Amino acid sequence: MSTSTTRKPPTMEQTTLHARQEILDAFIARRPFSLDEFQQRAISHIAEGHNVVVSAPTGAGKTVIAEAAAVLALHQSEKLFYTTPIKALSNQKYRDFCARWGKDNVGLLTGDQSINGDASVVVMTTEVLRNMLYVGSSTLHDLRYVVMDEVHYLADAFRGAVWEEVILSLPDGVQLIALSATIGNTAEFSAWITAVVGPTSTVCTDFRPVPLTANVLLNSTIYPLFSKNGKHVSQHLQDRVDRVLHSPNHHERFPNRIRIVEALERENLLPAIDFIFSRAGCDSALAQCTRSRLTLTTKKERQRIYQHVDERCHHLSEGDCETLHFSQWRAALGRGFAAHHAGMLPLFKQVVEELFSRGLLKIVFATSTLALGINMPARAVVLEKLTKFNGTTHEELTSSQFAQLIGRAGRRGIDATGHAIVYYNQEVDLDRLADLYNADPSPLRSSFKVGYNMVVNLLAHHSYEDARVLLHQSFGQYQNDAAVVHAQRELTRVDKQLAAVDADISPEMSDYLDLIAKLNAETKAWEKKRNKDKPRASKGALAKLRRGDVICISVRKKPILGVVLERPRKNRILVVTSTWVGATPLSNVRHNGHSLGHIHLEKKCAADDAHTVKLARRELAHSNIRIPKDALREKNLHPPAHLHHLREKVRCHPLHGHLTEAEIAALNRDRARLLQQREALQHHIDHSSGTLATNFVHVCSILHDAGYLTSDYQLTDAGTLLRFIYCETDLICTEAVREHAWDGLDPAELAAVISAITGEARKETDHYWPPAQTEVLADTFADTQRIARDIHRLERKHDVLLSRPLYGGLTTAVYRWASGAPLEECLIVAKMFGLSVTPGDFVRHIRQIVDLLSQLTKLDTAEYQHLVDCSYQAKKAIQRGIVAESL
Repeated sequence: MSTSTTRKPPTMEQTTLHARQEILDAFIARRPFSLDEFQQRAISHIAEGHNVVVSAPTGAGKTVIAEAAAVLALHQSEKLFYTTPIKALSNQKYRDFCARWGKDNVGLLTGDQSINGDASVVVMTTEVLRNMLYVGSSTLHDLRYVVMDEVHYLADAFRGAVWEEVILSLPDGVQLIALSATIGNTAEFSAWITAVVGPTSTVCTDFRPVPLTANVLLNSTIYPLFSKNGKHVSQHLQDRVDRVLHSPNHHERFPNRIRIVEALERENLLPAIDFIFSRAGCDSALAQCTRSRLTLTTKKERQRIYQHVDERCHHLSEGDCETLHFSQWRAALGRGFAAHHAGMLPLFKQVVEELFSRGLLKIVFATSTLALGINMPARAVVLEKLTKFNGTTHEELTSSQFAQLIGRAGRRGIDATGHAIVYYNQEVDLDRLADLYNADPSPLRSSFKVGYNMVVNLLAHHSYEDARVLLHQSFGQYQNDAAVVHAQRELTRVDKQLAAVDADISPEMSDYLDLIAKLNAETKAWEKKRNKDKPRASKGALAKLRRGDVICISVRKKPILGVVLERPRKNRILVVTSTWVGATPLSNVRHNGHSLGHIHLEKKCAADDAHTVKLARRELAHSNIRIPKDALREKNLHPPAHLHHLREKVRCHPLHGHLTEAEIAALNRDRARLLQQREALQHHIDHSSGTLATNFVHVCSILHDAGYLTSDYQLTDAGTLLRFIYCETDLICTEAVREHAWDGLDPAELAAVISAITGEARKETDHYWPPAQTEVLADTFADTQRIARDIHRLERKHDVLLSRPLYGGLTTAVYRWASGAPLEECLIVAKMFGLSVTPGDFVRHIRQIVDLLSQLTKLDTAEYQHLVDCSYQAKKAIQRGIVAESL
C-alpha cells in the first residue's frame, strides 16, 4: 500500500491519447449494438487515463466498458486484471473472454485453478488479487488496468473488506474501473477512490436498454402493479386483492409453481427465472414440475439439450451419475426446467447457465446468487417473497437487492420489454411494493474490518504509525468520519435547543429535572437487568406443554396458577387463571416451564369458549395443585444502593412535592427528549472515531502476545509465516503449523484436519465431531482444538472475536474421500452423523480444502518440509473425480 493520500495519475508513455482513441473507435465500430451514452462516457474517461466508477442497472451493459479497457491492454502489450466476487462468475467471464480474444490471451486464477496467469487479460476472484498485492507477485508486472466487477459486493459482511484491501493496495499507475449495480452514494464512493487512488470519473445511469414493467401474480393471473399514470397502485389490482382476501379459499400456504409456470407460458413470458430464497424451495419447485405433465420444450429443443448435457457430462462415472440423480436431472432439463443454487454440483450449474443463455431452458428456479453477475437474462423474473434470510434472520429486501433481482428481466435485442413479477401472498403490501419499485438505490456501506493476515502484511511493508494511517484511509473510516462530522453538527444543534429550554427555567428546577431524568434512566436499567436475570423456562419444557397442563406464571410480580388452553406459539401461551383468560408471554412462565399437573379438557371445545374456561377454573379450584415455593425465586430483587441514594436525593430536593407528576412530565418532556438525543449522538461520536485504529491496536496486541510481533511491531518468523495463510481461521492454522501439530500425518489425515479448519457450521447446533478414523488423527484433532481454544481465550482477553470455531462435521467424510472412497459413500457417512450434505456442498468444501492445501505447499522453509510434501499428496488425493471436473 502506498502511504500517499493521492497517487500520481497514470502516464501515457506507451501510446498517445489519440492512438488510444483510435483503438477504442475500432472496438466500438465492431460492436453489434451502438453504444449507449453512459458506455461512451466511461470509455472516454478510460482513454484519458482516469479511474472510473460506473453505476448502472443490472443488464445495462457494463461489461462492454471492461472489454474496451481489455482491448487497450491487448494492443499496448500491458495487462488487465478482471476481478469477480465468486468463482462461478470468474469461470463464465473466462469462457466469454476466451471466445472473444482466444485462450492464449486470457488467463484464469481462482485459488483452485491457475490457467495462463501471465496472459494480457486475467480473470480472478478478488481474494486472489489481494493475495498477489500483499506478496508483491511478479504477475503484477506490466499491470495497467484493474476491473472490479460487482464492486457493490464491498458491503458484504463476510468478504467485503477484501475489495477495500485491493483498492488501498493498488500500485501507482494502475487504472481502476469499478463496475457496480445502482447504488445511492456513488459520489461519496468516487470521492473516496479519488482520495486513495487518484482522479476518478463517475458515470451513473438508471437507463435500461430494455424497459421493465412491474406486475403482480395473483391467483394465476398477472396484473400490472401500477395504474396508467405509472405512480399509484392500480385500483383494479387492489380490488382483486381485496376480493381474494375476503374469499374463504384464499389461504395458500405455499406457491403452486405449476400455476406460476402455466401463467407465464399463457402470457408468452418464458424463458423466466423464479427467485426462491432457499435451496429446498428451488428443489421443491423443480419436483413439482417434474411430477406434473408439464413440458415446455419442442422435440428439436430436447434433442439439443440432451446433446449438450451428454457432451458436458460424458466423463461422469456410472456410480457418480447414480449418486447425483443424473437421469432425473437430465430429464427435467429436457422438459425445459431446472434449479440453480449453491447446493448443486458446479458442473450442473454451469450446464444450466449455458442452456438457459441459449434459450433452451424455459424456467429456472434459483436462489439470489444467480443475480450476482451471472449472464442469464430472461424475458420475465418472478419473486416469490420480498424477504430473505441473511444467515441470522429474515429481513426485507433493500431497494438495491430488489433492483438487482428484477434487473435480469429483459433480453437486449430479443425482448421489447422485460417483466418483473411479484407473487402475491398475504405478506405482500402493495403500497410497500410500489415504494420498492420507485425507491432510490440503497447506499453502499463499508464492511471493512481488521484481520490478522491483513495486519502482518501491512506491517511487513510499513511502520506501525504508517499502517494506522493507511487503515484510516479505508472507505469504512471515510464513512465513519463523515458520519461523525454530521453527528457533531447535530450535537451542536441539540445543545443550543437544550440551552434555550434551560433558559426558561430556574437553575434549581433544572437541577431537579436532571435528578428525575437520572433516576428514571437508572431505574429502567436496573429493571432491565432484573428481568434479564430472572430464571427462564427451558425451551424443552415449554415444547412439551399441552392443553390442560397446569403451570405457574408471573402476573404483576406475583405467582399464580394457570391452565394451558393451547400449546405455545410465537413466544406466547394461551392460559386461563382464576380471574382472567389470555395469551401471556413465555417469559412469564415460571418453575422452568414444567407442568405442575394436568386437568382434563374436552378436545372438541374451542380453546377459549365459555364452557372450557368455566370447566378449567372449576377443576383447578378443586385440584390439589399448589404454587411451588421457588416459583418466583429471582436474583437482585432489591434495588441497588445507588438507586436508593438517588431516590433519597429526589425526595430531599426543595422542589419535591411542589409539582404534580403531570407538571413535571410537561416540563421534562422536551428536555428529556433532547437529553436522550444528545446521549445517542455523543455515543455515536465516541464509538465511531478511530474504530478501525482501535481494532488495529487490539489485533496487534494479540499478535504480540502470541509471538507474531516484537515489542516494536516487527514481524517474527511466525509473523512472516502468517503472511501467506489466507482463511477465516488464519491465526489458528498458522499456530498449528508453527507448533508442528500436523507433522506425522498421512495425506488423508491431513485433509481431514484441514476440513476442520476450512469448514463452517451452517447451524449453531452443528458442532458435533465424528469419531476420528485413526489414533493419530484423534490426537491431532485434540491438539488443533487446544490451539483454537488458546486463540479464542486470547481474543476474549483483548475483546476481539475474529476466529470462528472449528467445524469437524465433515472430517470423516473428507478422510474417506481422500482415501479413495466413492462420492456416495462419503455422503452416506456425512448423513450417518446427522448432516444433510448435497454433492455440491461436498465438492465446494473439498475445493476450499484444496485452496488451503495449495497455500501450505508454498511454505518457504525447510522446517516445514514434511507438511509441504504431505500437502502436495493430500491435494492430489482429493482432486479427483467430480472434484477435479468442478475446478
